[in-house]
Amino acid sequence: MSLDTGNDSKTTMQKGIVYCLTNPVMPDLVKIGRVETDTVEALKTRMSVLYSTGVPIPFELHYAVVVDDVKQTEGLLHEAFANSRENYRREFFRIDAERVVAAMRLTRGEEISIDDSPESTPDAEISQADIDAQKHARQQENKRLSAFTFTDVNIAPGEVLTFTRDATITAEVLNSARILFEGKESTLSGAANTILERMGKRTGVAGPLFWEYNGETLHRIRLRKEAEKVEESEE
Repeated sequence: MSLDTGNDSKTTMQKGIVYCLTNPVMPDLVKIGRVETDTVEALKTRMSVLYSTGVPIPFELHYAVVVDDVKQTEGLLHEAFANSRENYRREFFRIDAERVVAAMRLTRGEEISIDDSPESTPDAEISQADIDAQKHARQQENKRLSAFTFTDVNIAPGEVLTFTRDATITAEVLNSARILFEGKESTLSGAANTILERMGKRTGVAGPLFWEYNGETLHRIRLRKEAEKVEESEE
């Protein structure tokens, strides 16, 4: 799949930001949208507006890039993940956020990041209760996602995992719940957060979202296995 939006046509292009947002109270859903300007302030304003529409807690920025043709790029991303779209009148997709990141990186856009914590957006009129709710929801969601065992998904010790953001970074499965990373025993989340910290990215993530086996995130493998068990029980 290629999302290179290089274009020599005379059609009007608008530079802007394509973003991928997550929300801990909307498990396994991501929002893929755009801002038709390339400023961080505009992106933060957009996220504030989304929070004001009635969602329980603020959205979190998972990834964003500045591209030369924001409408075309957003359209290509929506088309690429059309089979995972929940409602064609809304920009929500039931898909791993890291799959969206992989596609967005193909745009060759410039990655940007922001401090999107509630404390940094006073214009959103977010109360301390909102801040506490967001932190609690993230902790609970990470706890749910991190409750992963290799035994449940039939991945044996010795198998090799790759990191979603850099396929040259690998780890080896040690046992049901631990991996060998850089010569040391670790959890999936511990290793993932170490890598992200080195990259200057947000930490505090759930490892199964960031490690892949045979091109599929561990979280997605678990969901697939669970669905297969349900189907078998219904036969």
